[in-house]
Amino acid sequence: MNSTSAGLVRHSRLTLVATVLLLGAVFGALGLRARGPEVPDIPFNRAHWHTPPAPTTRLSMLNDLVKGGHLIGRTDAEVRELLGAPQNQVNAPDVAGHYALWYAPGARRPGNWLNTFLMIQIDGASGRVRGVHEVTD
Repeated sequence: MNSTSAGLVRHSRLTLVATVLLLGAVFGALGLRARGPEVPDIPFNRAHWHTPPAPTTRLSMLNDLVKGGHLIGRTDAEVRELLGAPQNQVNAPDVAGHYALWYAPGARRPGNWLNTFLMIQIDGASGRVRGVHEVTD
């Protein structure tokens, strides 16, 4: 290959890379990402939490559990009675006695590759819920 041909190949590759990067930036700015169907928010339903009629049912109830105030002030035992056994329990490294219960809804948010969890913070002194959060990991 002569130097002119090599130069044209290099220029073509750079042009292709620049075009791909530019299109990625434009689509990203416009929010045109690959996404699945939206998961609608639905009110918490204990029966559907324990026996979900669809794979995304628990995920749909997370927003209501986080923002609805259903769990704040409840005891650990009341939370376990309502939601069942957590998938994990983690002690808080910063405050002695505090811990978190982790529940996996069994689905991911559309367009998100990370797992979604319901994290319930329990106050070590009172044994009651002090915070409820949706987190991804």
